[in-house]
Amino acid sequence: MQNLKDQNKLSLAALTGTPLLIIFVLEVGLSDAKSTIDYITTAGLVVLAGRVA
Repeated sequence: MQNLKDQNKLSLAALTGTPLLIIFVLEVGLSDAKSTIDYITTAGLVVLAGRVA
C-alpha cells in the first residue's frame, strides 16, 4: 500500500502544472504556444526513447 504522499504526486503535479501552462499560453499566444509545446513534447519523446534504448 502506498502512503498518502505517493498517492498525491500526480494530483499535485497537475495542480501546479496546469496554471503554469495556462499562463504560458496567455503570455505567448496560442499559435506560438502550440509550436513550443509540440517541440518540447518531441524533445521529451526523443529523450525517453534514448533512455529506453
